Amino acid sequence: MATLVSTGQFTITDHNDAVSITSFISSSRGVSQVFANNDGTNVFVPDWTSGGNQVLTAYAYAGAGNIAANLSNRKWSADTPEGSSVGSGTTYTINTNLLSEASPTKTYYFQGDYTDTVTGLVSHIIASITLTLTKKGDAAVFVQIEGQTVINKSSTSTQASCQVMAGLYRNAGTRDTSAVSYKWYKIVAGSPVALVSGHADVTAGNIVFKNDAGTVQSAPADFSTTCTQMEIKENAVNDIQIFKVEIKDTNTNTVYGQTFVVYDVSDPYDVGFTSTGGDKFQNGQGTTNISPVVKNGASTLDITGWTFLWTLYDKDGVRSGFNDTDKTPSAKSISANTTSSFTISVALAAAPAAGSLIKVINSAGTVIRVYEVGASSTTTVINIRTTGLTYAWASTTAPTASEFVSGQLFCVLPTRSTSGSTAITVTGLDIDVKGTVICEASKPI
Repeated sequence: MATLVSTGQFTITDHNDAVSITSFISSSRGVSQVFANNDGTNVFVPDWTSGGNQVLTAYAYAGAGNIAANLSNRKWSADTPEGSSVGSGTTYTINTNLLSEASPTKTYYFQGDYTDTVTGLVSHIIASITLTLTKKGDAAVFVQIEGQTVINKSSTSTQASCQVMAGLYRNAGTRDTSAVSYKWYKIVAGSPVALVSGHADVTAGNIVFKNDAGTVQSAPADFSTTCTQMEIKENAVNDIQIFKVEIKDTNTNTVYGQTFVVYDVSDPYDVGFTSTGGDKFQNGQGTTNISPVVKNGASTLDITGWTFLWTLYDKDGVRSGFNDTDKTPSAKSISANTTSSFTISVALAAAPAAGSLIKVINSAGTVIRVYEVGASSTTTVINIRTTGLTYAWASTTAPTASEFVSGQLFCVLPTRSTSGSTAITVTGLDIDVKGTVICEASKPI
C-alpha cells in the first residue's frame, strides 16, 4: 500500500538546486480573543495574563528541518515588517491583554535571512499572524479552537500528528460543556466533508476523536456530545489542509462554526522532473520522456517502490487526457458530427467502449473538448454522453451540428501510472498549444 505524500506539476520549469522554504507563525491560545465589561471589570477570553500566556512561535522549514533558529538577522515586530524590533528569538510571548475596543486587531511579523547551504543564495523570510478582539454582547456565543496546528516530523515509525480542541464560549466567558454536540469536517475542493464513521481518513485511523479527558471516542455518525478533540495524523494532510468544526446548542438547535488550518511539515517531499525533450514542441511535433525526481530537503531520494499518478490539463487549465497511442497513433479526421456523435473517415481498429474517453478538436484548433463515450458506438461512429458521467470532469457541453467537421479525434486515457523512475512519454498529440502535467507521488509504507 502506498501513501500520497506530495504532488508536483510540469509546465515550464527553472531548475536550480535551492531548497524551497515554508514559513508561518502559530499561536498557543488561538488568534481570537473576546472582550466584555462586567460591572466595570474587563474580562478577556482567553485571558493572556492567566491560564497561559499567548506564545507566538515562528517556523521556517527548509525541506525537512525547522531552520528558524538558524536564521540570521531574526526580528519580531508589530504592525509593520519595518517596525521596531520587539524580539529576536523564535518565540514571542504576550503576557498582557493588549487588544482593546479602540485597537481590536494587531499583526505581528517574524523575519530573518536564510543562506542556502548548496547555492549560497540568501533568502529573506517574512511570516505574519493577526490577532483579533471581539466585543461580546449579553447573548454573544463563539467557537474557539485551541491546540497544536502544526504536524512536525516524527522520530519514530509512529505517524506524526497534531491535536486540536474546540469549545463553545458564551457571554460569561466560560466554555459551555452541557447541551452541546460537535461535528468535524475536512474542506475538500472548497466544500466541507463530514469526518464521520465511514470517511476514509476516519476508517484508516488518520483522524482520531477524543473527549475532554483525552480518551479515544468511537467515530460518530453525526453530531457527538463527546468528540471535543480531534487528533490529525500526517496521512490526513498533504502539506496544508483546512478543517472545520461545528458546535450545536442542542437546546435551541443553533449551530456555530469555525474553520482552522493545519500545516504538515513532517514529510516535506518535493516532486520535480527531468524531461529529455525540454518543455517546447514545434508545430505539434515532438516527443519527451518525463521522469519523476523526489527530494526531501536537499536530498534526492531513491524512489524504488514509489508510485506516480499523472494527469494532464490543457492550455485553459481544463482537465484533459493522454493520447491512447494503441488506439489512435495519429489523429482521426472528423467527417461529420451531430449533437451526440462523431463520424470519422478512417475506422478505428475496434469500437471504443462505453465510458472510455475521446478528445475532439475543431478545424481551427480553438475548441478542444474531452467527451465520455456513450453506448452502441462503432469503429466509425462514436456516440457520446454529456450526463450520467463516470468522469465528472468530462465535457457536459453538447457539440453543435457540424461544429467539429474537418477537425481531429483521439482516444485518450484519463491518467497514466508509473512506478519508480519509469518515465511517461508525452508527444505533440497530447499537447494543444500548452499543457500542464500533474504528478501525484505516493511512497510505499
